[in-house]
Amino acid sequence: MFLCSCKKQIQIIMAKEGLTIPELFRFIRKGEQWALCIGAGTSKPLLPDWYGLIGDLIKKLELPNITIEDFVKDGFSLDAIIQAIKEMSNIDDKDFLELLSDIIYSPIKNQLNKEEQVAFNTAHDWTIGHASTNTKNRSERWELFCQFRERVFGKTTAFNLAKIIAEGFEKGITPSTILTFNGEACFLALLNSFLFENKNKALPDYFDRVINSISDNKNERIPCYHCHGIIPNKDVRYKNGYKADEKLVFSEDSYLQLANNNFSWQSSSFINTCLHNKVIFVGVSLTDSNMRRWLSWIHYTKLREKEMNEMPDKDSTEHYWIKVKPSNFDYQIWYENLVSLLGVRIIWIDNWTEVATAIGIILGITSPQKHKGNSKTKKYNTKKNISLHTKRSTKKTSKNMK
Repeated sequence: MFLCSCKKQIQIIMAKEGLTIPELFRFIRKGEQWALCIGAGTSKPLLPDWYGLIGDLIKKLELPNITIEDFVKDGFSLDAIIQAIKEMSNIDDKDFLELLSDIIYSPIKNQLNKEEQVAFNTAHDWTIGHASTNTKNRSERWELFCQFRERVFGKTTAFNLAKIIAEGFEKGITPSTILTFNGEACFLALLNSFLFENKNKALPDYFDRVINSISDNKNERIPCYHCHGIIPNKDVRYKNGYKADEKLVFSEDSYLQLANNNFSWQSSSFINTCLHNKVIFVGVSLTDSNMRRWLSWIHYTKLREKEMNEMPDKDSTEHYWIKVKPSNFDYQIWYENLVSLLGVRIIWIDNWTEVATAIGIILGITSPQKHKGNSKTKKYNTKKNISLHTKRSTKKTSKNMK
């Protein structure tokens, strides 16, 4: 047991502080490899998050209503609740998958007429499927998608994110890889549509969708890994080799299967990407146990190898998580320390409309903003007589590993 007098000062070793937009500069230099990792937060508020998905499933299947947060507090994961929903409803995999498809895609399709729905199907499942209706050629469908794009997706983070990444393509600043934990591909559809416009309406040919272990990836194309699978769009006929219904990591049994498999294509793709790239995380939750396990192993391995090569002071924080700043400063400190163990540094934004600004500066697409005074108000309650000494987490970790 550790005892100390309250009169003594306690030295708290802190993680690297999060950064705000006025403090950003170009972190990823020309020639450095970088990757983008996105999650369900990029599709809000248009599409449901995990809580919204569970609520919609309960309502449509007319199951007993619950307060989801109560079960989460008791330790049940969201994927466990989805698994329970399927078991309680007693429907087969095909029907359950079709129900998931309706819930995920209906907020989009309900805003579209028939022609626009065909254009959405083409854009969303570009390179892996065929729209069921062939009334328009492909270029015309892309043009139509561009026309309703902002009306439908304009309030999502994915829209502004795709726009700034497309600007990067114009300057030769392109990701080596895209990782997505979403069950849909709206971000990629938006990105392709901006590239379609920027490239004089040439059909997009930049990405390979990797949704299973047999998906192809050509040398000249950027792989987009769907780490949790993809919910099929029932209005699309998928090409041979791109059917991956059983790869969806939405229920507890499939999640545990992935967690207990060290050689899954998802884990190898994620680990390889994070080992050899600086990764920008947007709209993801770093509470995911798989992601934390993979990132912590990568961080630990790199720290040990830097120490073995007498590089203990070399910066170990290579990845960045863009997150909306909590109003409580103490929470900021906790968040920064919880992800520093993963080799991740936080970039704080005031709201999701600032994502494009932050990424533009990090990648050198746009110029850094001028400092407007001291944006930090990081002062602790001196009544507790605690002095904080901010030190790099690398020094702390390296010391503990010896």
